[in-house]
Amino acid sequence: TVKLFRLDIAGALAIVQIVFTYIFMLIYTRIQARSAVPVTLVHREAIAKRKRSIRDTLFVIGIISILLVVLSPLLALVERAISTNDGYSLIHFSALFSNDSGSYFYLSPLHVIWNSIRFAFMSMVIAMLVGTAAAYVIVRPGKRSSILDSLFMLPLVVSAVTLGFGFLVAFNRPPVDLRGSWLILVIAHSLVAYPFVIRTLLPVLRGMPPHLKESAALLGASPLRVFIHVELPLIARALVVGATFAFAVSMGEFGASLLLVRSEFTTIPVAIFRLLGQPGAANLGQALAMSTLLMAVVALGFVVIERFRYRDIGGF
Repeated sequence: TVKLFRLDIAGALAIVQIVFTYIFMLIYTRIQARSAVPVTLVHREAIAKRKRSIRDTLFVIGIISILLVVLSPLLALVERAISTNDGYSLIHFSALFSNDSGSYFYLSPLHVIWNSIRFAFMSMVIAMLVGTAAAYVIVRPGKRSSILDSLFMLPLVVSAVTLGFGFLVAFNRPPVDLRGSWLILVIAHSLVAYPFVIRTLLPVLRGMPPHLKESAALLGASPLRVFIHVELPLIARALVVGATFAFAVSMGEFGASLLLVRSEFTTIPVAIFRLLGQPGAANLGQALAMSTLLMAVVALGFVVIERFRYRDIGGF
C-alpha cells in the first residue's frame, strides 16, 4: 500500500529549507545594512545633470534590447490571448464570462478578480502594519539588527508551498480552524507580502539624518509629533511603494493559495492553473486571457511604484 500525507518527512524537509534560507538571509541582511546611503532632501531639479554621451545612449539601447528578450514570454502571452484562427479578437476574454464546459470550479472573472483585489487590499493593510513595525525594530542600533532582519525576511525566501503547508498544520483545530475560511488566505498573503514593505522602508530609515528627529525632540515635540511631522513625510513615498509591492505580491501569489483556497475564494493565479488543467483550446485561450488581466493589474501597480519611489534608494 502507498502511504499518503507523510507529514513527518514533509515537516523535516521544510525545517531544512528554513535553516538554509535563514543562513543566506543573515549574510544578505548584514551586507545590505552596510550599503545604506543618506536620504537627500534636495529637490531633484536642483541637482545638476550630466550631459548624456554616446556611451550612455548605447547603454540604454543595450538595456532595452535585454528587456525585450526578458519580457518576450509575457509579450507572447498577450499576443496569444488576442489571437484566433481568423486574426485578432477578444473572444477569449468574452469566453471567460461563460461556463460552457459546466465546470464545478467555474466562477465569473469579475468574481475571481474581486476575490484577488479584496484579498490583496486586506493583505496590504496587514503587511503595512507588520512591515512598518518590524522595520522600526530592525533599524534600532545593536548587534541583533541583522539577526532580526533575516528572521523577518524568512517568508520572502521560504517556499510558498512550505508556508501553505505550515498554515494547514497550524490552523486545523478549533478554536482557530481556518481551513474553510478566506481569512487563512489573507494571513498567508500578508506573510508573503510584509517582507517587501520592510525592504522598501529600511533604506529610507537607515539613511534618515538623525539630527532631524533630535532637533524636533529638543524643541519639545513628543515622539508622536516627531513621527507625524518629521519621519512620516520622509517615509511616505517608501510606504506607498511598500503598499504597492504588497498588493502586487498578493495579487500574484499562487503556491500557498493553491493549498489553502476553496472554490468560492478562487484567485486569479489559481483560476489560471485550473484553466490550464482542463483540455481544449478554449480553456487555453481563457487561461491566456486571465494571465493578461493579471499582468495588467500588476503592471499598473509597478507603474505606481516607479512614480513614487526615491530614485537613488529603496531597492532590494
